Amino acid sequence: MRWRSMSALLVGLVCGASACKHTGDLRTRDDGYLALDNDGVPRGGVEYRCPSNNGEGQIRLTHANGKKRLEGECKGGVMVGRWKGFYENGATAWKAAFEHGRLAGRFESSYANDKRRAEVDFAAGVPSGTLRAWWINGELRAKGVVRGGKRVGCWETWHDNGQKASKGAYADGKPVLTWLRWTRSGEKSKEKLGGEAPDGKCLITL
Repeated sequence: MRWRSMSALLVGLVCGASACKHTGDLRTRDDGYLALDNDGVPRGGVEYRCPSNNGEGQIRLTHANGKKRLEGECKGGVMVGRWKGFYENGATAWKAAFEHGRLAGRFESSYANDKRRAEVDFAAGVPSGTLRAWWINGELRAKGVVRGGKRVGCWETWHDNGQKASKGAYADGKPVLTWLRWTRSGEKSKEKLGGEAPDGKCLITL
């Protein structure tokens, strides 16, 4: 109870005629609300509760240095509409849309240097469609299709120097068939995994 009461003191509530705006420093466990994976994409299948203790209206929460950390709207205790997350230096960390607390539509993330990190669409709260991810230096890192939150079909990855890193197919999130891999210097190797790729194969030239 003491922790919750102290957290509440960090969030100010100012109500106008039609909406409430929350401001304050977010220091609780809310980093996990949109924790990103290695590709820069949040976990799907999650209902994202409002990060403010007050839980309604327009939300704006800040880092300890006073810069914006989260900005968006809550209804019924969950995140709705367009939201943005920010780094401590003020750069945009991610942009997302929510429907009834679940991710919906285009999700985009960036590095603290404003370079693109990832982009993918969400449907019913899970990643679905073409996913693209980049290295912090701007080089393309990965490209492929996700369905129901799992990798399917042909995927390609690259090293941060622009050199191709791998190419192969996934089925239900698992690598199948033949995969090609390259070192940073361009040396190529082949791995045969077996299985089937019902969602599409890669054109593999040995």
